[in-house]
Amino acid sequence: MRLLILFLFCGTLSALEMRFYVMGLLYRGPKATAEVMETSKKLQAGHMANMNRMAADGHLLIAGPMAGTDELRGIFIFDTDDLKKAQEWYH
Repeated sequence: MRLLILFLFCGTLSALEMRFYVMGLLYRGPKATAEVMETSKKLQAGHMANMNRMAADGHLLIAGPMAGTDELRGIFIFDTDDLKKAQEWYH
């Protein structure tokens, strides 16, 4: 799978109250198949373990699958405004 990490913000009209986050978009990798194989089961288990670790550490605020698309598979919202930090947490 490929991960695209974006920078985003959420806030009110006041710049002092604005909060910044990093959003990651998870795309289907070039080797993806429709078959469920032992390899894909292991990858999915590792993916879920990593998401649970990031959530337990307070780094991952929101994560979930994307329905209705073949290429875009999931979304992550990281509790940081630092792109490099979010990338480190993901890997």
